[in-house]
Amino acid sequence: MLSVFLYTSWILGVFLYFQKAIPISLKKSKGAGEELLEWVKKFNWIRRDLDGHQIPNYKFFTDLINLLLEMSRRFGGQYKEALISVRESLSADIQFEKKLKEFIWGSYFQKSCIFILSWGFITLATSMTDIQLARGVYLGILSWQVIGLILFPFICRKLKSYYFDGIGKIWLSLYVLRSLSSAGLARSEIFKLAKISELHSVKHKNLESLVGKLQDTCESSLKQGGSYLKEVEELSQECRFIEKWHLELFEKRLGAFKLAILGGFFLPSYLGFMYFLLSSFLHRI
Repeated sequence: MLSVFLYTSWILGVFLYFQKAIPISLKKSKGAGEELLEWVKKFNWIRRDLDGHQIPNYKFFTDLINLLLEMSRRFGGQYKEALISVRESLSADIQFEKKLKEFIWGSYFQKSCIFILSWGFITLATSMTDIQLARGVYLGILSWQVIGLILFPFICRKLKSYYFDGIGKIWLSLYVLRSLSSAGLARSEIFKLAKISELHSVKHKNLESLVGKLQDTCESSLKQGGSYLKEVEELSQECRFIEKWHLELFEKRLGAFKLAILGGFFLPSYLGFMYFLLSSFLHRI
């Protein structure tokens, strides 16, 4: 009994240690977003033709920067204010992705620890009682837990796509509109580059109102003229609010699925093992 307690305490200690260590290691690792942000900070308009092919690829920000460089080559000028705006938005997006990644990897690690803990207990219990169950029992437990481990990242990807894919498309449109507002282009050309007509593919109910407002703003600007920057800034703030709200919803939904997988795959396998172990032990008596 004492050995079981010590083993469980050791596993829990390792679990708590690495649960804190993983987010720290993620912060230290440099991803594509950090590389692009570093590139933007070092960018010099005088040698922009030489740096164009070195731009790190990260979401739609790379396409947006390439678009600014293309506009500069076609019409002249230096889009410094637009690039500063892109840098600020890129920095905010990197922090958002870090928070999202930390939560996802923390969830993966929790499931892995539960898997290791359960099989460590099974190994310890069988060695202490000197009872070997049928191979079919071990295979059934392993298969059931593996299904849960495979199902979790699948659910995670689906939830992430559901909550954030549409927001990414809207951000691209907003950034292009804001960056090219002073470019020597017709409004219809700017709206085409901003892919306003493609926003109809965003079907999430929380984003339909935002998409409608953005499309109405562009349509009104075409008909009546005038600047659309004020409306775009207001819509950007609304989009940022929805993005944070979706992050909270994502965490809550994923937390619920974590509990569902724990209760549907890991707990039943543990109880099933205990049932077969006790049955075998009672048969010996």
